[in-house]
Amino acid sequence: MRSILFCTLIVALCSCEKKPTACIDMPDIVAADQEVKFVSCSEDFEFMHWEFGDGTGLEAESPPYRYEFEGCYTVRLTAYADGAFRSDETEKQICASYKYLDRFELFGTFNFSEVTFFVFDNEFTTLIEPGTYTEDSPISLNAYDERLRLREGRTIYGVNRGSSTILEGGADFTNFDQSFSETVDPVTGTTLRVYWRFKDLSEI
Repeated sequence: MRSILFCTLIVALCSCEKKPTACIDMPDIVAADQEVKFVSCSEDFEFMHWEFGDGTGLEAESPPYRYEFEGCYTVRLTAYADGAFRSDETEKQICASYKYLDRFELFGTFNFSEVTFFVFDNEFTTLIEPGTYTEDSPISLNAYDERLRLREGRTIYGVNRGSSTILEGGADFTNFDQSFSETVDPVTGTTLRVYWRFKDLSEI
């Protein structure tokens, strides 16, 4: 009888040990070729192991990691508890994308009828109506191109009128996590915004 009670007590005590729950709290798309922090929302764990889908693994809670190339990866997270006796595993597909030029926006007062936007050595010329353009109603030009992405170092962009540069600015590649870069003329208030975006999932 005592042995039965003892076994029952052991089973009851063991059943009180919580099983870990593995959970990945990450967006569907992250930046390629830049360090990204992988975030766990796991519970009741002692330690965890990440597999990033490119042959690399790491034991850490919320590690930084960098995908060198665009693509979609199956990320696996295993949460362990009770000295690895208990575990739980989850997977999530995460796609890595570079940031690409999306569009230009320009606002200010202009008395000419043509402007040329540029990034790298690429130029985009558009006709405009002379007048005043505001942030709510800017000169806007879509310019998405797979060849035009943020690269190592500083990406120079700007807008010209003929052979004269109206504004010139740049976006720093390192830790660039904004949706746009902005350059403002301190005298005239003329503002140029260059928008950047990840590829859509269907484009990767």
